[in-house]
Parts: sequence; C-alpha cells; structure tokens
Amino acid sequence: MAKLVRRIEGTWNTKTRVNNYKLVLKELEMQFAEADHPFNCIQVEFTNYVLATYSNISIDTVQEMKDSLLNEVRDIIKILCYVLIKFYQLDLQCDERNVSLFLIPVTDLVASSGVYACVMKALVMEQEKGLEEFGKQLAAFKGLELEKLKLGKYFAFNKEFRATFPLKGDVKPDEEVILSKPIQALKKFESIKAPNAQLNQLLEVAGSIVQTVDDFWAGHEVNHEKLILDPDSFLSLLIYVLIKAQYHHIFIQEQFMELFITEADKSSAKGYNLVTLSIAINWVLEQNPSDFSAVTPLSTIGGD
Repeated sequence: MAKLVRRIEGTWNTKTRVNNYKLVLKELEMQFAEADHPFNCIQVEFTNYVLATYSNISIDTVQEMKDSLLNEVRDIIKILCYVLIKFYQLDLQCDERNVSLFLIPVTDLVASSGVYACVMKALVMEQEKGLEEFGKQLAAFKGLELEKLKLGKYFAFNKEFRATFPLKGDVKPDEEVILSKPIQALKKFESIKAPNAQLNQLLEVAGSIVQTVDDFWAGHEVNHEKLILDPDSFLSLLIYVLIKAQYHHIFIQEQFMELFITEADKSSAKGYNLVTLSIAINWVLEQNPSDFSAVTPLSTIGGD
C-alpha cells in the first residue's frame, strides 16, 4: 500500500492523473477481494448493522425505513470514498467521471450482499402491486410475435427480406433462436447483487442485441450502415427480450439501478440503456395484452 501511495504522489497533468486513478482502481479491485482489507471489515460491520436495524421492515413502515436505509447507505459510501481519496492523496480537481471511478467500486462493495437484500426487500414491499402487475403483463404478452412491434426492415429478422441480398462466399448466417443470447443475458440479473455490476450486465444485454442483428446478416452482402440500430428499433427489440425472458424481477432491479447510478454514468451508455429499459417496462405495463395482435406501433420505421 505504501508503495502504491508513493507511486501516485505528486502533481500530474490530466492524462497522467487519469492513468494513476486507473492504477489505484486496479489494485483496489485486488485488495477488495481480501477479507482483511479495512474496507471489507467496515462493509461487514455496516451490513450487520443494516440487517439488525432494517430486517424487520413492515408494510406500515416501509417508506420511512426505505428512505432512512438509502440515506445511511449513501452516507457510508461518501465516507468511504472520502477516506479512500485522502489515503491515496489524490487530487480530484477534475471532471466528475474521475470521481465516479472511485464511487463505483465503493458503491458495489457497500450496496451488495446483506445491504442489497434489505434494499430489495424494501423496494419489493413498496412496489408489490406494480411488481405483481408487471408479472401478469409479461405472462399475458408471452406469445407476442416480433413483427407486431414494427421494426425497421433490417432489424425484423425477416429471412425473406434477407434472402434478397447476395450471399457472401461460404459464410452461413446465424440460425439461432431469435435474440436467444440477450434473453439469456437478461435472465442473469437474478444472480447479480451490486448496482454497477447490474448496469454492466445491462450493457451486455444491449451489446448482445446489437451482435444478434450483425450475426443475422453475417452471411450476406449488406451495407453495414443499414445495420446501425435506431433508438425505436432498439427499444422494440428490448421489449421483445423482456417479454421472452419472462423475468419479472427486473421491474425492481431497474429501480435499484436508478437509486445508485452515478451522475457521470447517467450521460453514458449505461444511463441510455437504463432509460430505455425503464421505457420498455412501462410499455409492457401500459399496453393491453388482449390487443397485442393490433399493437400500436412504437413508430413507423421506413428505410430501404
């Protein structure tokens, strides 16, 4: 630790400073894995305190106790970040993204395990009716066909349309079940219990959607600019993934991510994906499943 402190001491230009931040984070990642690291000891004590104080949340007290719990979680995160910055003698007189570099791992350290369980319990109790309704809507929409969502031609996974483009040598297009990879990626949320880890998993879902489109067209000669997903088509595909995954607890986990996403991440791909997920969840809640065969299009997307 002392060696690391000496290595990062001094005055740096912005580029060097950022590089040293990353160096600190890399070493912290290894140190957080050690049970006797001081932050881990603090985290264990805080988790024990949270479990003792907030494990008996009732319907009558859920709002007050949830707010109190979140305030205490945010306070300990701020304190640990302050201690971390002071310990490494870091100069953080730069943009907020560099501050977030430290906020993210500390948040994941604190807002996981027992703390995660308590926060999620409070959210589930507070949103019990919404969660139940979302589950019912997902089940009712289970048979929804992708074509009902009115995607752009290149994103509708239409084999007849694809067949109008010349084949590219011996390369064969991917014939997997449509969007199976992002569906499986979404289901993995069940085992992820830290906010930034969940945001990263959402990135994986989004990236898998994009990759599935590319895989579908892999064996054909097509202008790749046509395969750049527009926002409406991406939203439609995410709605389809939500429905086919039939994982209703994402309704609560989306709110959990909203509680702990950093300001810097709100303006990044993580923030964009989270907003899109929220819109997709609301779409499922607001549409009438009995009318799914005549779903109002999200947009009419043309293009050749």
